[in-house]
Amino acid sequence: MRIQKSVHTSLVTALAVAGGLALASTASADLLSDLIANDGTITDGDTIFSDFECTEIAEGSTAGGCDSLNVVALSTSGESDHHGLYFTGGLAAFGEGSLLDVTLSYTVTATGGLIDEISLAFNGTVSSTTQGVSTITETVKSAGNIVGQISVNSPTDLQDPPFEVNSDVPLTDTYSTLRVTKDILLATSSCPTPGATALAVCQPLSSISTIEQDYGQVPEPATLGLLGIGLAAFGFASRKRKLRV
Repeated sequence: MRIQKSVHTSLVTALAVAGGLALASTASADLLSDLIANDGTITDGDTIFSDFECTEIAEGSTAGGCDSLNVVALSTSGESDHHGLYFTGGLAAFGEGSLLDVTLSYTVTATGGLIDEISLAFNGTVSSTTQGVSTITETVKSAGNIVGQISVNSPTDLQDPPFEVNSDVPLTDTYSTLRVTKDILLATSSCPTPGATALAVCQPLSSISTIEQDYGQVPEPATLGLLGIGLAAFGFASRKRKLRV
């Protein structure tokens, strides 16, 4: 005998509350669907995010999707002072054999430097490693060529690079413009058949309510050159002052 508890009402409520709590400190958040419909942009410091696109595939029992996601500049989210994006909103697959696959893309443009590294974190959860998966795989391209890839999964790796690593994941070079695509996958498996004397409670669940993305930058070569000239001039002026003394 197998018992599968109904989680539809409580799950949707819990995800809505989680999304609301995460959004409490992000009053200026935009709906992803509005950004797509209005060709909107988000600016975080000298980094501009534009050309948002989102598609989804849902099978079985799922909650949320492209229309449930909110987006805000990472530096104003209260979660980090880095430049990037912070996504909130309940995404879930629950019950046996369910799947929610969201593909999210956008363009990143750095106006004050060159992007050389990325990092990704989320709060994905699964009821158990045998009952579900919660993963995000991100591909970064420049001029159609892959220049970086990063992934997170629950419960073993909620952040890439891992928490014990201090630096972000480096790209193959430095870039002013990138196209980022996230494949957000939530899936549940079938419940195992219990033994003749066992009473099993099976409640597969995979969920995500926050995604944090940031981008590291270095100054452009021209900026470094001007800085070098300025430092050299400062050093020369300092030497002249010492000679006069």
